[in-house]
Amino acid sequence: MQQQQQTIAKQPSSPRETRGTQSLFAALLRSCNTSKDLARGRNVHSQIQATSFRSDKYLANLVIQMYGKCGSMGDARSVFDNLEQPDLFSWNIIVTAYAQNGAAYATAGRGRESLDFFYRMLLHGERADEISLTSLLVACNHIGVLHRSVTGFQSIRFDHGLAPLLEHYGCLVGALARAGQLQFAEELVETMPFEADDKVLGSLLSACRTQHDAGRGARVAENVFKLDPTSDAAHVMLSNIYAAR
Repeated sequence: MQQQQQTIAKQPSSPRETRGTQSLFAALLRSCNTSKDLARGRNVHSQIQATSFRSDKYLANLVIQMYGKCGSMGDARSVFDNLEQPDLFSWNIIVTAYAQNGAAYATAGRGRESLDFFYRMLLHGERADEISLTSLLVACNHIGVLHRSVTGFQSIRFDHGLAPLLEHYGCLVGALARAGQLQFAEELVETMPFEADDKVLGSLLSACRTQHDAGRGARVAENVFKLDPTSDAAHVMLSNIYAAR
């Protein structure tokens, strides 16, 4: 790897070599995302900084994404702040990074920072897309204030003119369930214009376990088994619900 990185750091001498070098940097950053290898990611970032690609927005966006995936939000914020003109991809990456890190490290502050970046994005004239809005709902959920999740969901159609996707419904189901509104969460699953997947049903089933709602948990588990009859997670959670009665 060290020899490969020494080669990458050389300045490309032709348009074809430039495209190849950019693609290689991008592949290395995505590999660091997958493995969450912060040390290697910093090394790749350092290599990029040593070339003419240091001002390449596409690679800068991938660097922000890599730092976000690795949980290094200070580095992600630093790279973002140095972008001359963030595009929608840039804003989505930083909003998503703060939202995901808030969920991963159970810090409501990260959720609020995600919301701050979302509204900064709108003030800069960017139109939110489905990705931005998913991150908005994830951040609202993590803050733990139900009305924020509800108003965030309503804003998808009324403020942004988009039709909510399954991911958006799933976020609202999760928010309702965690707030103890299991009946409303179950009703939303039954009436939304999508078939619930195992992720949506799993969040509802988990809330049934936490709140010791065996009857509802049994109904939700039955739907999980329709999707995956061998679901070990559903069997375990359902057993835990009945054991806690």
